Amino acid sequence: MDDIAAWFRWLHQTSGIKLTVFYDSYDRSRFLEGLVTTLKLSLYCLILSLALGAFTAWLCGSKVAAVRRAANGFVQLFRNTPPLVQLYFFYFALGPLLPKVGGMPLLGSLGWAVISLTCSKPRLLPRFFAPGSRPCPVR
Repeated sequence: MDDIAAWFRWLHQTSGIKLTVFYDSYDRSRFLEGLVTTLKLSLYCLILSLALGAFTAWLCGSKVAAVRRAANGFVQLFRNTPPLVQLYFFYFALGPLLPKVGGMPLLGSLGWAVISLTCSKPRLLPRFFAPGSRPCPVR
């Protein structure tokens, strides 16, 4: 392991390529923490997006017109706004409106990222989950 760290130090000194995660323990721990957070975020959003997409597709197939329109409105709202705008809206517009628990926000940044990405990804799933693979009707 010391040989690998020495090689990456040499690489930095000779070429300026700085890959400190291979020889600096602090950078390595921060990198691994970020990797674990990314994997958790991906797993949460994948599971919740599939569930929300299946539920939305089920609602799109409803015989009640108001339910179909509400599901279609959800799909169109999140289909027509960029995910970054949605994240900003959830975090900066809705975040301050939630109550604080012990001086801390009810939802942290990871929670808002999960909510934002979960709501933005199922916008395409009702097409695949809908009975007969038909998309939500646009009316």
